[in-house]
Amino acid sequence: MPAEQARRILFVIPNVPYPPQQGSALRNYHLLAGAAQRGAVALLCFGDPSLDYEHLSSLCEDLQIVAPPLHSNKTRLRGLIASTLPDMVYRYASSEMAKALDRMIASFKPDIIQFEGLELGTYLLKIAERRPYAPRLLFDDHNAEYVLQLRAFETDITELRHAHTAVYSRLQAERLRHFERLVCQAADAVSCVSRLDARALAELALVEVVTVPNAVDVSHYEQQAEFPHVMQEPAILFAGKMDYRPNVDAALWLVDQVMPYVWQKEPEARVYIVGKNPHARLDRLRSMDRVVVTGFVDDMLPYLKQATVCTVPMRIGGGTRLKVLEALAAGKALVSTILGSEGIELENGKHALLADTEDGFANSILLLFSDAKRREALGQAGQTFVRENYDWTTILPRMERVYRRLTP
Repeated sequence: MPAEQARRILFVIPNVPYPPQQGSALRNYHLLAGAAQRGAVALLCFGDPSLDYEHLSSLCEDLQIVAPPLHSNKTRLRGLIASTLPDMVYRYASSEMAKALDRMIASFKPDIIQFEGLELGTYLLKIAERRPYAPRLLFDDHNAEYVLQLRAFETDITELRHAHTAVYSRLQAERLRHFERLVCQAADAVSCVSRLDARALAELALVEVVTVPNAVDVSHYEQQAEFPHVMQEPAILFAGKMDYRPNVDAALWLVDQVMPYVWQKEPEARVYIVGKNPHARLDRLRSMDRVVVTGFVDDMLPYLKQATVCTVPMRIGGGTRLKVLEALAAGKALVSTILGSEGIELENGKHALLADTEDGFANSILLLFSDAKRREALGQAGQTFVRENYDWTTILPRMERVYRRLTP
């Protein structure tokens, strides 16, 4: 067996990466599955230990699921005051996870431990302290998290009613900046999803950062099967994990600021907000006749296929958004903010329509409503672009090169 096929990688992931439907689960699953094709993998993550993870078990030589830690709001607030750690890290503090990680290192004997996301940075730091006896450590940071929080601060500070969240974001940004630097410097290799994030992390920590973009399995989204009827046209789709703060902000901006312009010209247009765990801030949208908040859905494809226009109205965040790649892979016309498409080198007017103002975003939607040929042309161009640049068959070799550098 070639040396690279004997490589053993332990993945440490915040949440169970299956089913791979939205957000980080898509990335984490495909990186895990890709590594499993070339060597032995094990997986440690938070989740419900009582459930059967048959598919993941078939990929992994070892699979350990740890119940997520339960921190009350009171305990969490006390931790935020007493600790200098970022909130996202404190939420994942678990002695059971630390013990499970030690057990898996001893039993699986990994060559590389791959930590997915800054949430798990404390565990990486503890393993790094054991050098030279620790396995090689790969930190896949996804986004430059401190940048994301700075952008949240810059957005919230403009509105008095969001002053409290602006203060929170500013405090978290400083904590993240310090912690993210420590984790990057402790790792043997660092990767992230976009060149912009790579530049920010390299400048922060003075380390080399490899770009391994998000990707999709384009063949999955090209399916032409008979799907159940789930939408009423003309339909505007916004999809994502709906307890994620940037997605909540985007959904509210789309409905409250953009749609009044759209409804003036297209009063029958409906907005579909699709994704699990809708935040309480979205509850009021449920009472609106022309807005549908679905919560979790078993399959995104019917919504992607039946949407008249897909949207990514993001005003906060970083990285490359899988929702952009999914919409384009499905051959759909897309309207996005410039920030929403950041990290994906789309050409405005060729692959998607980009607009940052409320009326500009609305006018782009209305243009596509009225021009079926333009919708089809954008969808075809976007699909070709993703197939050539952001399919997992193109992206996985980049991570393989990182593995080879760590275990020559």
